[in-house]
Amino acid sequence: NVNNLPNIMVQRGAKTVIGFEDSIYCDDASLWTEDFFDLLKSGLSVESVCNRLKMSDAYISTEMTSCIVFGDGSFRLY
Repeated sequence: NVNNLPNIMVQRGAKTVIGFEDSIYCDDASLWTEDFFDLLKSGLSVESVCNRLKMSDAYISTEMTSCIVFGDGSFRLY
């Protein structure tokens, strides 16, 4: 909804924000974050990286598959 933290962050100027629909565990989030930035550094967009990780065997049984991109999902580092 429009009052959740990721939406507020985009409304206040963040270009891209990633949120999760479910509670996530720190260990899973740490591994996911490492994989996220490795893939992002390869030139993929934020949306593409999130979609790829949702389908990854490493996260299929975790809450990490509930990620949602707010704002500009086409953002790339390059």
